[in-house]
Amino acid sequence: MGRLLILTALTLALLLVAQSTLHHATWLTLTLSSSHGDCGSWDALAVVVRVVDGDTFRVRITCVGGAFSGRVSVGIEYRVRLADVNAPELGTVEGERARRALESLIQGKNVMLDVDGVDVFDKYGRIIAVAYIEYNETHLLNINKWLVEEGYARVWDHPNEFNPGTWKLYKPREKTVEETEAKGSEDTRIHAALALVATIVIALLALTLLRRPKH
Repeated sequence: MGRLLILTALTLALLLVAQSTLHHATWLTLTLSSSHGDCGSWDALAVVVRVVDGDTFRVRITCVGGAFSGRVSVGIEYRVRLADVNAPELGTVEGERARRALESLIQGKNVMLDVDGVDVFDKYGRIIAVAYIEYNETHLLNINKWLVEEGYARVWDHPNEFNPGTWKLYKPREKTVEETEAKGSEDTRIHAALALVATIVIALLALTLLRRPKH
């Protein structure tokens, strides 16, 4: 009788663990959904529509972070001026070379924008930003830095939030909200499944002991 009580208590305890784990999964999903926007840590996401010259291009905005929701609208096209770099003017051999290089790098691709928090727009109505594209599965490419490194533009530092001296060509790729939620949900499901299996095993052991003939 004593062993039966102990096994029953363990079974109930493991059931409570499984229930708690599933509750944590729901809480984790709600927390992640409420604390992050669709843009992750980026000010805006966009698709490149047309490259204008070696340091300017047109985009269609696909996502706007909270701080810029009142300044930039989803679905609208804007010109982006790459911050703190300056490419040669069109009409020159160097200028056309820079435009073609930028076009081959970003035309039609998704870009992530780190928008200048000081002015947002320049006097021509262009968004001032450091732009990134996906380089591989683990890193992003800093387009501003790439233009300078490849000799298509020079640094032209302006009074804004950016410091070209600190730029790195590659930036570690952050996990998206969806990837973070999926990983958290997967881990929680595994823990819940293990708790359930342990509960079933102990329940079967309890039944086995109960069916043993008394000596």
